Amino acid sequence: MFTFIDGFLKNAVVFACLVDKRTFFYSADKVVKKMKGHQFDLDYIEEHGFTQPVLVHEFHGLDLKVPPSSFTVNDVERLVGKCI
Repeated sequence: MFTFIDGFLKNAVVFACLVDKRTFFYSADKVVKKMKGHQFDLDYIEEHGFTQPVLVHEFHGLDLKVPPSSFTVNDVERLVGKCI
């Protein structure tokens, strides 16, 4: 059974690979969705999907634990697998 988290992890791996290669865009403004914390929740993801990176400027209302600043693309690869 395909679950929300399966899709999220697959997209996270693909995005991490693209970021690592840095060949997919020139301006973040063209690809990054800017939101406030209270706007980005499970309801939003279920309705719109997670098809582009999200930049949250205001964390109020964002019920999410953020990894430490030392967390890297390599950590994502180690946790969810290498690029396809």
